[in-house]
Amino acid sequence: MIKLSILITFILLTISLFSGLFIVYKDKGEGNRGLYALIIRVSLAVLLMLQVIWGIATGQIGSRAPWDRFDAPHSPPLRKSTFQSKAPILHDPIKDSAIKEAREAYLRSNEAYKLEQKNN
Repeated sequence: MIKLSILITFILLTISLFSGLFIVYKDKGEGNRGLYALIIRVSLAVLLMLQVIWGIATGQIGSRAPWDRFDAPHSPPLRKSTFQSKAPILHDPIKDSAIKEAREAYLRSNEAYKLEQKNN
């Protein structure tokens, strides 16, 4: 439902863009129709951003990008999310365990480096 709403808002935003262009070209700077078209376009853009934020916050839309499937080995430990995305994300258990091991090794080496700096 949110995806359809976002699509409709985007189409209305595009129509508003071209109608504003036509109005400015036709009126040649006279009257307030160009200003009203701009107000409508900005309002639709704000509505579109709010819809996208709402869709991400509620988990109705999500990312399927490969870099969103797991954290990099040098990232801090994972924390629990406050919401669960409904977007299907496939996990590879072998890759997940390798990433977990790499993260733990990084944290151990980082602690050893800090201890070495403290001793020197």
